Amino acid sequence: MVLNNERYIEALKVGDRTILQQIYAEFSPAIIRLVMDSGGTRDDARDVFQSALVILFERVRDGALQIPSSFGDLLLSICRRVWRTRFKADTKSKAPVSPDDLSDDIEEDINSEEKNLLFRKHFKLLGAKCQMLLAFFFAGHTIDIICEQMGHQDIDHTLKRKDQCKEKLVLHIKNDPQFTVLAS
Repeated sequence: MVLNNERYIEALKVGDRTILQQIYAEFSPAIIRLVMDSGGTRDDARDVFQSALVILFERVRDGALQIPSSFGDLLLSICRRVWRTRFKADTKSKAPVSPDDLSDDIEEDINSEEKNLLFRKHFKLLGAKCQMLLAFFFAGHTIDIICEQMGHQDIDHTLKRKDQCKEKLVLHIKNDPQFTVLAS
């Protein structure tokens, strides 16, 4: 069932889980295809989709969202921009990989990837506000911008919340049985 633009906007405003799940079901196949056709993975596509929804949520919250044609077209456009930005950032920071560049220690490469997966697993288990707050910090945004985007009154509150979210994330990771295996 395809809903009209206003219904999607309202769902973002109030956090209607049923409609949000419908948004995922209806639009995620196109986003997955877009990212995978551009050399990304399903996890990349999920991250891009989530980032696009956060952007839409912020625009709805700020009252700055205008939909020129359809919600789906807007979402796809934002996903393209997020993916392009992320893909460009990845290509700038990494030179093309050749077989000579690959690590001789494959166990080290596997261990590094497992640590990354463990981090992502527990990051996704945090609440949406903690995820958003930490994502802003990880992206290197200034504290003033983070404070404004999160709707916090002062910098001290934002820093306190960041520390709480970070502590929660670290605690969850350290309590995961996989952490003990990877740490040894």
